[in-house]
Amino acid sequence: DKDKDYSEEALPQNSKMKDGCWTWGRTKVEENIGLLIGRKTSTGIWRVYRKDYIPEGGAYTKEKSLWIDKNINHENGKEELGKLFGETPFSFPKSVDLIKKCLKIGTKYNENHIILDFHAGSGTTAQAVVELNEEDNGNRSFILCEQMNYIQDITVERIKIFLKNEAIDSPFIYCELTQYNANIIDKIEQADTTEALKPIWQEIEKTDFISYKIKPETINENIHEFESLTIEEQKQFLIAVLDKNQLYVNYSEIEDEDYLLSEDDKKLNRQFYGEV
Repeated sequence: DKDKDYSEEALPQNSKMKDGCWTWGRTKVEENIGLLIGRKTSTGIWRVYRKDYIPEGGAYTKEKSLWIDKNINHENGKEELGKLFGETPFSFPKSVDLIKKCLKIGTKYNENHIILDFHAGSGTTAQAVVELNEEDNGNRSFILCEQMNYIQDITVERIKIFLKNEAIDSPFIYCELTQYNANIIDKIEQADTTEALKPIWQEIEKTDFISYKIKPETINENIHEFESLTIEEQKQFLIAVLDKNQLYVNYSEIEDEDYLLSEDDKKLNRQFYGEV
């Protein structure tokens, strides 16, 4: 507002002179007043602009919102996999160049980041991280997670082949979660008759594998209904009653002797969580 110190008025209006609102509140304006500057436009009205300073790492070009470069499409990703495996085990693998482009944006001012990929797929992220480190002498590391069975044959194998082909001395550790309820699921899936499933159910109801929502006595009282199901339906039922929060051993239970964890496994976990 105009007062004895400010003689001009600037309103939050767009180019068509329609009223809008300020993106900053009064408190933020007062705290960052040095970043704001007022200028009179050619139409005679005043506008408020925010100063943007060049980052410490230097100026950069803002990325486009639409990426259509051929080197980042999945066809390029298939070609890259084919070079490593001789065939393409994935239908739509991501391109290494696509992931590298994302990494360049996200790690531009810190080349020591840990890159976490919860959906490792064919392992593109791992290859992209290693390649980018080689290009800019960065020190990024990666953690990949995957729950599908192809992880050993494709994901892990890809990383091994790539590192070997490129003669890159980069440490790589592959680990699996220690199973708990997941062991029971394996037994259920391997069973091929109702008689084979019954002792598995007895094991479930005598342990803490079962979900707290399930009352074992109710199932036992209606066992004839269970027996009337197809073998696949019986398997689905038993898997459904398991406590899904106990599929694997939790890190907090690492000292529990019932899990029979080796000292080497315990040490590796502590190192991973930075407790050593």
